[in-house]
Amino acid sequence: MTLIVFVIIYFYSRRMKNPLMRKLTWLVGLIPDENSEYLHIFGAERVAPEEGDSFDIFHHRLFHLKNFTIVQGDTQKGTDLELDSPFVERSVKRLRSELGVILSPLTDYKYAEQDEEPEPNYPSGPVIQERDTNESDTVKSELPPRLGVVFFMDKEKEYFRLEVYRDGSKISEHGMKGIADYFRFNYFDTNREILFFTYSKGSYSGMAIAAVDMKSGVLLCDKFILPEEKELSGR
Repeated sequence: MTLIVFVIIYFYSRRMKNPLMRKLTWLVGLIPDENSEYLHIFGAERVAPEEGDSFDIFHHRLFHLKNFTIVQGDTQKGTDLELDSPFVERSVKRLRSELGVILSPLTDYKYAEQDEEPEPNYPSGPVIQERDTNESDTVKSELPPRLGVVFFMDKEKEYFRLEVYRDGSKISEHGMKGIADYFRFNYFDTNREILFFTYSKGSYSGMAIAAVDMKSGVLLCDKFILPEEKELSGR
């Protein structure tokens, strides 16, 4: 038991010493790139000192759509984050140089569901519905989507059930710990038919990203939005 406590304290202290390894408290956006292999994740770590007012440190992290790895970009203390700010431009420029890849975030991206009019150049994605797990049959249930997901949420327990639908039939369901509608951003990879979404793992836990295959219903990825430790080892 003592060894387990020591290990927890050790890894927690390592994370606190390295600000690049800290979990994000809330998100600004999940932005695709012209380079179809990446998503840009912009979020903030809320710092609450024992004395003085709380403040935010903004992070730029780059998510690889195929191997689900995360690379750390720049960080900067601030009161707000605009996607056309010098901070974003500086961070993207550095990642271009370090990774040797072409990067250009589509900062005007808006997720459009199947039944919405999509923006030019942005194909629509699956329908996303939200329901309360405590909802009674005093109201008529909404019909499930032909292609989409339904989040059944229990906010008090910080738990939700994710149901995946294709051709109007449920093909899978997944129980997940967290708050499904807390700073949830969505992105649909049309080529591979994979839906990516962000959510909170729960109070004081941090933001996460998940990926579900809309062809099979398999949950492909579910992880905290943290950079890989090996990627940070050289910094």
